[in-house]
Amino acid sequence: MDIRLEIKLSPEQRARFVRPVNGIGGFQGLIRRLQKQITGNTITLTQLADIQKVLRYWSKYGKGGFQTRLGTLARPLTKN
Repeated sequence: MDIRLEIKLSPEQRARFVRPVNGIGGFQGLIRRLQKQITGNTITLTQLADIQKVLRYWSKYGKGGFQTRLGTLARPLTKN
């Protein structure tokens, strides 16, 4: 199944999302992968597994810096 979701980012959202990531792990790997999918102020999501991880990490793991970054993507995905 082909997926192509484009989400427009404000300049502030983009700046927050592309900040350097320290360490290794699930959050860090996901953020790095997603950063590579940003062109200009648009992020293009093409992997269902990444979309599912964005939603899961954003909603299930409390509040923090990575959840704030992922919320930029998760909120548009959860709108009805």
